[in-house]
Amino acid sequence: MAYSRTHTIDSGPSGDTVKAAIAVKLDGDLTNIFTYLNEHDVATTNIHGLGSGTVCGTTNAQTLENKTIVNPVISGSISNASIVTPTFSGAITSGNATFNGGTLSGVTMTGTITASGATLLTPTFSGAITSGNATFNGGTLSGVTMTGTITGSNATFNGGTLSGVTMTGTITASGATIIGPTITGGTITQSTIDGITHRGSSAPSNPLEGMLWLDSSGGPTAEVLRRYTVAAGWVPIMTFNITAGTITQLYGILDEDDMASDSALLPPSQQSVKAYIDANSDVGDIRFSLSATPRATEIKLGGGMINRADYPELWNYAVDNGLTVAEADWPVYSGLFSTGDLSTTFRLPDFRGVFPRFLDEGRGLDPGRIHGTYEHDELKEHFHTGGVRISANTANGAQGAYAVSDPSFATGTTGGAETRPKNITLYAFIRFE
Repeated sequence: MAYSRTHTIDSGPSGDTVKAAIAVKLDGDLTNIFTYLNEHDVATTNIHGLGSGTVCGTTNAQTLENKTIVNPVISGSISNASIVTPTFSGAITSGNATFNGGTLSGVTMTGTITASGATLLTPTFSGAITSGNATFNGGTLSGVTMTGTITGSNATFNGGTLSGVTMTGTITASGATIIGPTITGGTITQSTIDGITHRGSSAPSNPLEGMLWLDSSGGPTAEVLRRYTVAAGWVPIMTFNITAGTITQLYGILDEDDMASDSALLPPSQQSVKAYIDANSDVGDIRFSLSATPRATEIKLGGGMINRADYPELWNYAVDNGLTVAEADWPVYSGLFSTGDLSTTFRLPDFRGVFPRFLDEGRGLDPGRIHGTYEHDELKEHFHTGGVRISANTANGAQGAYAVSDPSFATGTTGGAETRPKNITLYAFIRFE
């Protein structure tokens, strides 16, 4: 390789200026020109313009210290290079460049870049980056593929794949896929991380067992969180209304009106619980309770007059089962319903203050009773025995004559206002729908 240039050389004791054309045969190292000149007693401290020519085809290792490279075009591979605190300005086009240490500021990079221990300030990347330990401060990386450790201060990733990386700092990943990351501190926004996609209408590619995906194909009011299993694919877990901030559906809940599976792990749906209760609880069922508050489908059995339009099922139940009497007869049949005003109202049974008694139905303990009739308290028929004291009458010395001092007598008063057994008070309710 030849280096050709006309130089002005200041030399000689008289200070004469000697101009000469120097042609130097280099053997691959720029420093050989200084060795050549020194061997020929030419002072090199005042050589002007050295280094401003064109260097072509160097093959040996070069060390560039404290140099500024302006608008370089790097084609091919940089290997075995020691880049010490370089300053890059402009675009770097690299098929396979390796940066070991140093700072790359404001550069545009394309191709495959390997950055080990390098600090990149506001770079623009396009292509693949294999990084053992890269630092990105304020950079934009577009369509890159990256592995290794990323320390990012305000770094933005637009598209691409970040695989198996360790990320620190504030990272913004827009449209990027991040696979198996370790995230220490910092913030990641609008990204695909281990298959969980924020409002993504398409399932993540190459899913792994246990990955999560927020399926936004149904719109913000019906986003579905899904979990991937190899056996079943994307299984729905729950549906969100992102706009309202609510969960609208949980999957894995049993919807069985008859509770046939009798599962010990899966909960039933509200609809199936209601259907089961409705199927096993009929209008007209009576319930006793310590609480004075009826359930939503119950009304208290307190003899109140109510509207047929408000309780149509209960009125139909009373009519269909022959449980109504005229209003005038109701006091005797207060365990039944009255027909009210014969048009719009009817009266409820009144269970207040009385004991329920089951109908005799031929047993003989309470014969002749009709269901729903009221009966006053009563003592069972009985009698008492007693004697009359008779004493001899000896008045005026009479002998042999007897007299009754008092032919009637009474016992002392005892007891209360009624005859009753031991008891506990309860409220009575009837189901109306």
